[in-house]
Amino acid sequence: AARAMGANAEGRAACEARLAALSLECTTLEHPPAMTVAEQQEYVGHLVGGHSKNLLLQDKKKNLYLLSALPDTKVDLRQLSTRLGHGKSGLRFANEEQLTTALGVPLGSATPLAVVHSGAKNVVFFLDEGFKQHELCHFHPMANDATTSLSPDALEKLLAAEGVTYSWIDVGKKAAVTKDSPPDLGHFVKNNSKAAGGAFGSAADDAAKSKGVKQQQGAKAKGKAKAAKGSDERTLAADLPDALGYVLEMAKQAGVADPDALRNRIEWRLQALKNGAFASGFKAGKGAATARAM
Repeated sequence: AARAMGANAEGRAACEARLAALSLECTTLEHPPAMTVAEQQEYVGHLVGGHSKNLLLQDKKKNLYLLSALPDTKVDLRQLSTRLGHGKSGLRFANEEQLTTALGVPLGSATPLAVVHSGAKNVVFFLDEGFKQHELCHFHPMANDATTSLSPDALEKLLAAEGVTYSWIDVGKKAAVTKDSPPDLGHFVKNNSKAAGGAFGSAADDAAKSKGVKQQQGAKAKGKAKAAKGSDERTLAADLPDALGYVLEMAKQAGVADPDALRNRIEWRLQALKNGAFASGFKAGKGAATARAM
């Protein structure tokens, strides 16, 4: 049943119709549902060209980015976060609901061809410049039971025709942010607080507010800031399970033999983290109450 999650006949039809309307040359190969890059390679690995892995990411301001890269390209989210101007911990994986809302695709079907979906206007598309070294690139047509092949030029024409923000980037580039060298991808960041998001963005906003209060109110605000930090830790801990499906998918790509056992270990550790976060919040709340009484 889980494999059927990739079936998306309506999205695929919309994708193929748009490609045809723009007269973009492409071919599509049918195959069994493939939830991971490794599974997809079993069916289309013989195709010459640039295959892909596609990650939908969210930053602290709830902006969404689809990163499409060659399978062998190393993706370092800490470096990418720094290049966006968020420091090393400003990116996380978007959840399944965001995949549906922003790209109109189910889990395991993320693709730049989802640019035809109405929600894609709120997504920045980052494309591995390594794709340009290939005559053809291969992506799911919004469903993981097929693979569509088209040239990098055709892909760019599609993105341009849909009017979205996109950029070819050196995915593996090391961040070098200094006073005289600002984040090279920082101009793609918008303060989009109304975008589809979750506790990740809210926690960052709350932390910023707590910092402002601390500066304005002095010593008495320290207790409040600690309480806010405890609240953020609890919120972030509650949000972590959203990423569990993506962690397991990547584990499958890495060849983990027993993903169910891995799931159990992760869930146990997440529960321990949540318990610790709640305990931290309780202690911070106690500190805030004491500060108010002084």
